[in-house]
This record gives sequence, structure tokens and C-alpha cells, in this order.
Amino acid sequence: MFDNPGKKIMQISKILFWIVTIVSVILAFVLGFEKYYYETEFYAGIFFTLLLGVPISTYVLTLFLVGFGELVENSKKTEA
Repeated sequence: MFDNPGKKIMQISKILFWIVTIVSVILAFVLGFEKYYYETEFYAGIFFTLLLGVPISTYVLTLFLVGFGELVENSKKTEA
């Protein structure tokens, strides 16, 4: 269970990146376009935040987590 934690951190962060990116793109289109009975409204702030802001910030967070995973992995190699 606790073998090779660096590789597991990297894998989990990559998987979470793709999940968050796909969900945010879907939510951008669902929440960005509100349908009322007679009209459709477009909320640009919500749309562009979910479409561009969330994936970019998630990518930056993933870079930090992958870098941390590599540090853990390399410290295990150095220890051996």
C-alpha cells in the first residue's frame, strides 16, 4: 500500500487533472447558457472561468504535485 508513493502521487494528480478538466468544460456549457421559457441567457463570466480558468489553475496545481512526486521518488533512489 505504501510502496512507491512518488509514482502514486503523480498518477493520482494526472487522473484528477483530467477529471476536473472534463467536468469543468461540461459545467461551462451547462451553467454558462441558462435556458428560460422564452429566452436563453449567456453568462460570460461563469462560462470563461469554467472553460479556461479552472483547467489552467488545475494544470498548475498538477505541475506542483507531479514535481513533488518526482522529489519523493528521487529521494527514495538517493536513500538506496
